[in-house]
Amino acid sequence: MSIVSTLVTGLAAPITNLVSEFIEDPDKKNEIDGKIKTLLEQNAATIEQKAADVILAEAQSDNWMAKSWRPALMCLFMFLIFFNAVVVPILWTFGFPLPTLEAMDAIPEQMWTLLIIGMGGYLGGRSVEKTVKLWREGAKNSGNNQ
Repeated sequence: MSIVSTLVTGLAAPITNLVSEFIEDPDKKNEIDGKIKTLLEQNAATIEQKAADVILAEAQSDNWMAKSWRPALMCLFMFLIFFNAVVVPILWTFGFPLPTLEAMDAIPEQMWTLLIIGMGGYLGGRSVEKTVKLWREGAKNSGNNQ
């Protein structure tokens, strides 16, 4: 489930609860609840498409910074996780206690979420890109054989 879908699901309950305070007819309330959920889901799809358009525009940009800030941020996050998960315990083993919190607990939950989304989007995007390329080459080759 995407972040936008999670937000939409989170918004639907308070809105439908508010509607139920003002509308007593159960049939009318269910009809309005259904319309609200449909509108929220439609807008979620639009928001996700706009976010994908922004990422695509950044990736196709001629500016190095616009093109590279997301991968650079993912590399920084991976370094911080590697440092806290591997380097800190090794240094502690050899008697060099670092002034850090508990290594993995020091990493905020939001950073894990960003890393999962960033790496998932990058790996998924690269996989789709390669698959489409192979599919197109296969289509061209099968067209030439006929």
